[in-house]
Amino acid sequence: MMDWYRKKSWTKSDEEHFYSKLNRAREYNRSQYLRIQATELIATNNPKLIEVAESLLINILTEYPKDDIFRSVVLMELGEIYEKRNKLDRAI
Repeated sequence: MMDWYRKKSWTKSDEEHFYSKLNRAREYNRSQYLRIQATELIATNNPKLIEVAESLLINILTEYPKDDIFRSVVLMELGEIYEKRNKLDRAI
């Protein structure tokens, strides 16, 4: 059985399931679940899923600004997304 935070798709049902589980998770683990899910979506190389991953990563930065543990990884992953889109100035 696949973990709820490792989906390779992002239908409306997937999104609702993910956020229902995320809202029940311990607050100090939420940014980790968001990051793992974003990483899974990035790995698909599907442009639409990469957009979702970008929003999940930005969510970490805005909703959990004090969570410094993943901040550098999140910024690196956002840079990789922008690099894939050939937005090198933004990636840097």
